[in-house]
Amino acid sequence: MEQEPDKTLPALPQTGEWDQHIEGLSPRRKAFSRSVVRVAELCARFFGQHWLALFNSVLAVFIGGAFLGPILAYFGENAPASWLLHTYHGLCDQIPSHSYYLFGHQVCLCERCLAIYTTFLLAGLALAIIPRLRRTVHPLDWRLWLLLILPMALDGGTQLLGWRESDLILRTITGFLFGLGAAWFVLPHLEEITRDLVPHMKPASQ
Repeated sequence: MEQEPDKTLPALPQTGEWDQHIEGLSPRRKAFSRSVVRVAELCARFFGQHWLALFNSVLAVFIGGAFLGPILAYFGENAPASWLLHTYHGLCDQIPSHSYYLFGHQVCLCERCLAIYTTFLLAGLALAIIPRLRRTVHPLDWRLWLLLILPMALDGGTQLLGWRESDLILRTITGFLFGLGAAWFVLPHLEEITRDLVPHMKPASQ
């Protein structure tokens, strides 16, 4: 009686197929891989050389959008104004009593958040305007950063627990201190990373 072949075992590849895997990728895929690597290197080089300008531009647009909301509402463009207010709500609690108002309409960032992001932007602009400052400022020690965070934690924490009520001045000052510490810690670290990255990259022409 003839034995039926085992259909569970896969068919062995032909010799040519093994050779193709051993030899590596096809010329077309090699060329595509080189193109992807080249584009990635160009993007990394561009970011390494212009990261601060990109950072400041994005942050300026972000802060500007917070003020654009009430301006649009003032001119009757309620749909885009509401969309902006809703979008910014993902990054800010937007408590009405803790927010600024422009033309009678709420700014999309509260007083504390606005102070944090504005301080971050001012620090970035200072590094861009003063090249010597950009070269010489070292990252803030993390313990000092925690010390600058502490006033905001105390102000916000005691208010959250209902022990006291903060005010505009305290929310602005504590937000400024938090933003200063964060910028002093983060921006010099990014500068060091990109400074070490760019010189070790191959020129784009290679």
